[in-house]
Amino acid sequence: MDSKQSDDLLGLDDADDDYCETYCEESGSPEEIAFDEAVGALEEILMMDDEFTDIQTQFFEEHCDKFKNDEENRVEYTAVFEDYTALMESTLERKLCERIASFDMHSFETQLISRKDEIGGDIFDLLLSFSDFTEFKSMILAHKADRDGTGVQLGDCIHVSNFNENAMSMSP
Repeated sequence: MDSKQSDDLLGLDDADDDYCETYCEESGSPEEIAFDEAVGALEEILMMDDEFTDIQTQFFEEHCDKFKNDEENRVEYTAVFEDYTALMESTLERKLCERIASFDMHSFETQLISRKDEIGGDIFDLLLSFSDFTEFKSMILAHKADRDGTGVQLGDCIHVSNFNENAMSMSP
């Protein structure tokens, strides 16, 4: 089977060639190659896709004031979390379908579960936020803290002083 026939089996078109050269492993079963391509596309979407990031940020901005940084999880949080999950999953599926011809989310989800150790930590955490309320709450509270300027800033951890002045005050 030549490369073009292999691409046809995977549902790839010529526009995906450069993408596949970068992200796809060229050996393995068609399922492994398709999984590698989907993971590459997933990483690109989650880490570099401005539209995806803007949708998530806009959602957090619209809803973060409903959340408080305490142990209590109010009933209203559940509806917000369900809306977030539905929005992000549908956006992610749409974006993956735009990048990969004949992409099948159900098949990919099954593979993700069985091959979760092959997914990077940042990617896994973001995917986890779609199904784990605690992770979601942490992310929306972090957004709120950043927006309000109440989050920990690097400058809060650094103390700058003039070494020469300190050294002079210590000398006899």
